[in-house]
Amino acid sequence: MAKRSDEEPGRTSDWSPGRVHWWTTTSIAIIGAIVGGTSLILNFFYQPSPPPTTISSGHSEFMKLSYSDRIDRCVPYISANLPAWQDRWRTALDGSGGARQKPPVPFAGLGDADARGQAIVNTYLAVVNYAEKLAPTDEGENLLSCIYAPVLKMDPAQRYPDVEALVGSGNETPKADNIVVAESPTYTQGEFAGVTAEGRPSKIVEVVIRPGPSEAHRQLGFALVSGHEQGVRMWALNASVDRGDPQWMADIPRYRGF
Repeated sequence: MAKRSDEEPGRTSDWSPGRVHWWTTTSIAIIGAIVGGTSLILNFFYQPSPPPTTISSGHSEFMKLSYSDRIDRCVPYISANLPAWQDRWRTALDGSGGARQKPPVPFAGLGDADARGQAIVNTYLAVVNYAEKLAPTDEGENLLSCIYAPVLKMDPAQRYPDVEALVGSGNETPKADNIVVAESPTYTQGEFAGVTAEGRPSKIVEVVIRPGPSEAHRQLGFALVSGHEQGVRMWALNASVDRGDPQWMADIPRYRGF
């Protein structure tokens, strides 16, 4: 019995407060090292995703997208805001005395393959008027990069429009009415101004801008372009030819493609 009582104090000393403290701090240190090492490994391999590219993103970032990806972002935004843009454009034209169309002014649905030429032109102008004169800079440039197809060549040098110069230029005059005086049937195989339809619904219209002594005649080519998303489509401008240009097409109402 005496021997047993001699051993018990020894066992108790094995778990003295100092030893318990050592084991506790060591365990905490080991766990901390494991957690810290795991965090370093995760931080090394994990790369956070960049924010999604939207219609409000910087223009240089937006232009990294394919044209179809841009259409996927433009169409829902245009669709949600188009009625307001149409009203603002017509109100500005009425206020400036530049309106040449009497109500009701027709507008085309973005994906309407059967739309008439005047309705397509009016929808196009409502979007361009907002993008150039009312939108924040990046948003306006992004919208123009959708409504202007990548194949579009406009000026005498046959270059893509300088959207950065067009947006926020300080010219507050609303886009002039373009009065359609002739249009082709919608075709899916054909060519105008070097641009082929390639299965897309396409249409050529002749418009008169600012009718009168200084009026200008222009032929515009439009195509119904698509995004990747099902049913996401809009009419985009893909060709522009002034009267007198060798690419001017005679008798467009009879043109049905090939």
